[in-house]
Amino acid sequence: MSNKIKVIITVIAIIVLITAFFLYLFLTPSILLPKPLQGFMNKLEEKPTQADNTYTPIDKTIIYYPADFSENIYNDEEFVELMDMYALEYIDGDSRYKLPASDLEKYGGDLAVFFYQYFTDVRNGDHEAYNSYFDSRAFSYREKAGEFTMQQIYEISIQPLAIQPELDEDYSWIDEEGIEPLFVDVRYKIRKNNGTFRLGVESDTVKPQLYIMYQAGKTYKIINIVDYTPIYL
Repeated sequence: MSNKIKVIITVIAIIVLITAFFLYLFLTPSILLPKPLQGFMNKLEEKPTQADNTYTPIDKTIIYYPADFSENIYNDEEFVELMDMYALEYIDGDSRYKLPASDLEKYGGDLAVFFYQYFTDVRNGDHEAYNSYFDSRAFSYREKAGEFTMQQIYEISIQPLAIQPELDEDYSWIDEEGIEPLFVDVRYKIRKNNGTFRLGVESDTVKPQLYIMYQAGKTYKIINIVDYTPIYL
């Protein structure tokens, strides 16, 4: 056999081996690829559906209670006992006041009174009253609340924050009108949360929210409510 024929056979053999290798590689990637690349390949194969939303992720681990629009939460003795521990906790710097309804104005001022009325309406499942607490311009970037059940809300805590974060263009009307926004850390628990009022939080747990608002006379108007990483524990 001449050297020329040997070279041709060798080249053909190499081409066959390379072709077989790549066919095997693409047909069985999970066997051949290192684990980090296997994960990458799996992500490519499991393309997200339209139900996936990176801006408002759905936490599928949270189990909500069935919604009962006929339920009167004030008939639940355990909830009433929790609700009656105190009306609201007002935090001012290092001072914490767990206040009965009669002391709200004395120690927490108009802001404590506002939030007591606000959460009373939420407990009562009054979505129209709830929407009335917002400045009407807020609904250009957030939806109005639809009907929700009575909410077993308890252990309410509010703290005005001495911060001035930069707001995006959605809030340009605040500067245009010379409004001084107030930022309030708000925390509360919902017993038997059914998700009709608030999603993304399990029953009897706390997930802080930042209320952006401003004072209008002796009351307040809410500009927006956002989940946030708190600056105090």
